[in-house]
Amino acid sequence: MQSKYIINPIFISSLLILLINDFFLKYAFHNWITGKLSDIFGIIVFALFLTSFASKFKKGIFIITAIAFSFWKTSYSQPIIEFWNALETIQFDRTIDYTDIICVLVLIPLYPYSPSILLIKSKTIVFKLAKPVLVSITFFALLSTSQKRYLVPSAMKLDKNIMIKMSKDSFFHQLENDKVNYQKDDILIVKRDTFDKYILRNIVLDYDTIQKVTIGVRERKNKTNVYIDSLVNRKNGKSYYFTVNKEWLKTYKVDLIELLKNTNE
Repeated sequence: MQSKYIINPIFISSLLILLINDFFLKYAFHNWITGKLSDIFGIIVFALFLTSFASKFKKGIFIITAIAFSFWKTSYSQPIIEFWNALETIQFDRTIDYTDIICVLVLIPLYPYSPSILLIKSKTIVFKLAKPVLVSITFFALLSTSQKRYLVPSAMKLDKNIMIKMSKDSFFHQLENDKVNYQKDDILIVKRDTFDKYILRNIVLDYDTIQKVTIGVRERKNKTNVYIDSLVNRKNGKSYYFTVNKEWLKTYKVDLIELLKNTNE
């Protein structure tokens, strides 16, 4: 691996901008500018990162990067994305926007760039740590930039009925195991059905938290009917994006992702 392709001002600044944009600016503004910033600096980081492993094939890497990104931004890549997401590992998604393909033009001025390694003595501890740290951060940034996220309003009426194959006691025991706070509130009447009303608080999904979920619970023949009434997220008054840990969803046989998607359509 040729360290000069990642230990240089262009790569490090691009990686920094990519991380700041994807984890802060997108959440604060979420507009076409943050989208284009993610694409441009993602392309720079991706191309230089791959080149560091096979610099002899730099031309081919840049061509493949341009083709792969263009394909990724079209509807033709959707079957591949759906196949991968069905494996229930890391979930990927992207916005189909053909205007994003213009971002590959950044590869033209980048190609002749011949980086000189930053002025760090090769035998110092800083230099020895720089490469593995940068490689790890780059993997994280490239995976995160295309990870699936969902837009959730600050408050949302869900109005969904589901049946869970566990007793009411088991359901609440599972909530306790997952450290989800709940409290009985009152009676919830939905049309002609009556449920025991509960408030769930601080449901942690990866790095994000749903502040409050109102549900109705009723047990029937060792199964539990759960009516999901509404939710409020932690950022009052603002919509925001979050990623979801599907293991939490599987526990209750509740595909909250689909509920949120369907409600937003």
